[in-house]
Amino acid sequence: MPLRNLLSSPVLLLVMLAVPVRAHLMVAQHGTLNFVDNAVFMVISIPVSAFAGIDDNQDGKVTMFEFNRNRDAVLSAVRSNVSLTDEEGVLVLEGILLSPVTAHDRYPETLSDLTVMGRFNLRKSASALRFESRLYGDEESAQTLKMLATRRSNGYQTEFVLTPDNPARFLFVDIPQGSSPSLARKLQVSMSSEEFN
Repeated sequence: MPLRNLLSSPVLLLVMLAVPVRAHLMVAQHGTLNFVDNAVFMVISIPVSAFAGIDDNQDGKVTMFEFNRNRDAVLSAVRSNVSLTDEEGVLVLEGILLSPVTAHDRYPETLSDLTVMGRFNLRKSASALRFESRLYGDEESAQTLKMLATRRSNGYQTEFVLTPDNPARFLFVDIPQGSSPSLARKLQVSMSSEEFN
């Protein structure tokens, strides 16, 4: 089933909200951005330890009960810390689905990661874009997010790694035909300004 259909499936939504999964929908600390027409479909895996305040009993483990009780806070953290931005500002992440993944160690009833799926609608198909994620886990192994961005129209792909010290990356900076050679530089400068920090 195509991702665009997954994000609009009420049956899948109910299943994903009800139970954690043991198999990863996305490899831990990895993600994808698929550019299809005027939409960007995102799937990323985020460590549960990236979300402050959801371990209610502070035992160092997050259960499904704790996750469900703090789901709104998790959703708010995703919206605040994962973004795609163009020259006009931050694009809204829509159709967000949260799929918790259980740990594979001696605490199988606890959660290790959260797979987040959603969609950004582009204002223009040819636009300078900046993707950013500021959600990283406590462990050293959870301090990276390896991303693959793919543009369906021409098959172009780019891989990049985000970290707490380098949480953002410019994507697919298109220069409209006939524009001056300095346009790309201007876009880079404008998108590096304080409004994106």
